[in-house]
Amino acid sequence: MRLFLAISISSKFRGFITNVQKKLTEFDKTLTWVKPSQAHITLRFLGDQPEEKLIAIIRYSKDIVAVAPEFELGDMDFKLFPNSKNPRALLFDFQEGKKEFLDLQKRLDESLLKSGLIFKHPLVFPHLTIGRIKEKASPSQRQAVVLRLSDALAKPRRFRKVDLAVKVQKIHLIQSQLTPKGPIYRGLESFSLVSV
Repeated sequence: MRLFLAISISSKFRGFITNVQKKLTEFDKTLTWVKPSQAHITLRFLGDQPEEKLIAIIRYSKDIVAVAPEFELGDMDFKLFPNSKNPRALLFDFQEGKKEFLDLQKRLDESLLKSGLIFKHPLVFPHLTIGRIKEKASPSQRQAVVLRLSDALAKPRRFRKVDLAVKVQKIHLIQSQLTPKGPIYRGLESFSLVSV
């Protein structure tokens, strides 16, 4: 089972993603867009896990999330990842709530590792990917994306005043099945944080 822990976003945020993608349709041949209906913030990618580990994953995740206070992710930077020289993805990087996100991620890791779970994927910063640059994209196509987005990238915190903060009230355990037409997600369990 290919699993990850995720934070969902509002329909308003999904609409915002749709609008951003519409403004960049000139890059439809260079970028693979994330479907707004599937957009999420990954808290922890667990990778392929044996089905018999599912009960332990649910139990240990629930124990950690149940004592974590709700928080908010906001103050977004628009970024090319990992850098503008050789970009692979287009994303929003959240500054507000980063400490709480990373603390929760670390506590989940410690708990899941104690349960005997093995995962080799690095920890991630709080972000939301809206598009991935296709592997077959040429260097000139990649640079065209960089040039087109240079104005937005030159204005950090451009989206600070947009009312798009993500209220983190639940963490979702998701199963991802990869298909030629893109991933199919299935929610397996949800864990509530402590209301503050």
